[in-house]
Amino acid sequence: MLFLNCLKIKKMEGDSINKTKVLLCTLSLSLVVPSFGASLAQAESPQEPLIEKSSPTGNEFTYEDESGVKQKVTTTENGKFNNVIIKNDKGTQKYSTDKSTGYVSVTSDYLSEDEVKETEKMVNNMAKQFDDQIPEGTTLPAKTSTTKGIGIQSVVGDYVWGGYKNITVTYEDKATETIITAAILSRIKYIGWIAAAIASLLINYNVKTGYFRVNHGVALDSHPDYVWTKERIKVYRDSERTDRLDYYESSPYKVRVY
Repeated sequence: MLFLNCLKIKKMEGDSINKTKVLLCTLSLSLVVPSFGASLAQAESPQEPLIEKSSPTGNEFTYEDESGVKQKVTTTENGKFNNVIIKNDKGTQKYSTDKSTGYVSVTSDYLSEDEVKETEKMVNNMAKQFDDQIPEGTTLPAKTSTTKGIGIQSVVGDYVWGGYKNITVTYEDKATETIITAAILSRIKYIGWIAAAIASLLINYNVKTGYFRVNHGVALDSHPDYVWTKERIKVYRDSERTDRLDYYESSPYKVRVY
């Protein structure tokens, strides 16, 4: 059975920055019907969480951009191309990255020819910056169907966190969250919702260059074929990454490993 679980990320009350909303939709094949809820993972919460936890997915998610428009993002692989497909109520934008050259071609069924050319120029200018800083350990494991007949499992023990990987993002003056998201995904293919979160932070803080740190945590499941995983993102004002602006952490989600 196919389930679509949607949860919303937003800024917590008391922050001086405007509320940020990122709608994350987890598309997965699952036979487990009940909602898991926070009780499935009781890992210690950050001291200063700024958003509600949400469930990410590697190849599909939805976010609300700076104009309040919901954008559905899907990443696919087709022959020599990695594709980022972004749909909204107006239509579709497709960003196809040639694996051999890294060039990103843009097509759309609603943007004008001039808008497509401008978008293609911006996304390629942005994508180049990631060629020498693609962080290992930030790709999200692919979802697989759960085993028939199993019940609801739970986290066993504590999360083991890998080291933080640095990502620095500079964006074009006219770039939208959609273009920034596509540029990141063109090089860091399965970073998933993290790309949209980074784009949202850049736009909301009105900074042309954002300094990010990303890491990945894994915990064992009570069923030996599964693990639980989640990600953290921190954004800083400075390249030394000492003055933190914001912090995101995903809710845990289950991945089959065997």
